[in-house]
Amino acid sequence: MILRTILLVAVCLLLRGQGNDAEARAVLGVEQTGASAADPAQKLFFDFFIDREMSAPWISVWGDVEVASFPRQVSTPAAQLNLAGTIADLQVNRLAESGAFSTGVDVHPFRSWTAGGGTRRLGFVVGVGATGPFPPRSQLSLFTAPAPGSPQYAGFVAAFPQAANATYIGFLPPDRSLFYRSWGAGVRITTRYGDRPSSTYSITIGQDEQVSGGSLQGAAAKFDVFYPLPVRLRGYNYLYLFGTGEVRLARATNIVPFVLAPAPSGVTGTEASVAIATVASDRDLYRIGVGFDAVGILCAVFQGACK
Repeated sequence: MILRTILLVAVCLLLRGQGNDAEARAVLGVEQTGASAADPAQKLFFDFFIDREMSAPWISVWGDVEVASFPRQVSTPAAQLNLAGTIADLQVNRLAESGAFSTGVDVHPFRSWTAGGGTRRLGFVVGVGATGPFPPRSQLSLFTAPAPGSPQYAGFVAAFPQAANATYIGFLPPDRSLFYRSWGAGVRITTRYGDRPSSTYSITIGQDEQVSGGSLQGAAAKFDVFYPLPVRLRGYNYLYLFGTGEVRLARATNIVPFVLAPAPSGVTGTEASVAIATVASDRDLYRIGVGFDAVGILCAVFQGACK
């Protein structure tokens, strides 16, 4: 509790002190993430983005850091979210279950133009990044393996040989020694609205180990949108909407799925009757969510500590 308090107050004070950057925002909210033909997961997240101009006004350096909590079921409408109370009650060991960062340069040699009530800028962006996944054990899925006489048995054992003599099978992502690395290059349109945070629309092409089975192979396209709504909600400064999609630039593979029954509730995965299979992600990914100004939320948590 003490560690969490110190960290959040430090972030709050740090954000109030910034003011020399072309763009800096901190967002705290709820997002849904998922992959092609996979169940989605909802989780709390904290995201900090900064874009700082260099000595030459046509080039800037940007960076983005996200820390996410353990996935949880979220069904409350955005208008009823009490993020300040949720963050205050969140256990410290679930506050930072995964992290991601990216950084790069934005080169914008062309003149900005006025459109849609703001000033727009076209830039060419290049960036690198990495993502630290959730602990593999937290994503364990347990099922009953097909019986030897089942029509699915031969194909299932061919795909997962370790299940040949097992009653149950558990699926886990690999326990990696490195983060999932990525890089990309493309274009970004940034629209500034006076004292409001900027909106961004980015399209990049590169590689990402998260969608290519854990190695840098093939190509992937990433689409990223961030838009601040000029509204105040439950006392917080701004409501943010965002979405990200990452698509492999490859021919799709159609796989006949196995229909497995869930393992009994008493099975934990440590039993001798359970075989463990690791499956690396090679599916398209998406993120979509809603967030609020993190400074306002943190100040609400600590009741005026940021004044």
